[in-house]
Amino acid sequence: MNGYNSISPRNMGSYIHDDVENERDHVTGSGGTPRAVIADLKLKLAMKEAEIQKLQATAVARAAAQQKHIAGE
Repeated sequence: MNGYNSISPRNMGSYIHDDVENERDHVTGSGGTPRAVIADLKLKLAMKEAEIQKLQATAVARAAAQQKHIAGE
């Protein structure tokens, strides 16, 4: 044997299903529902987008202040 388990076509579906279940448990934190995970990720994304908008507004304000300073106003 080469160190790998032999997987026949008959039990391949079971093997894939178990792998998907394990991955889902890993992603959801072994207890969270997929909907809860999606809601959490949407909230985190919205927070990141707000942070990006704030940083962009700060950059624009700094650039405007710098232009104003250069113009001598």
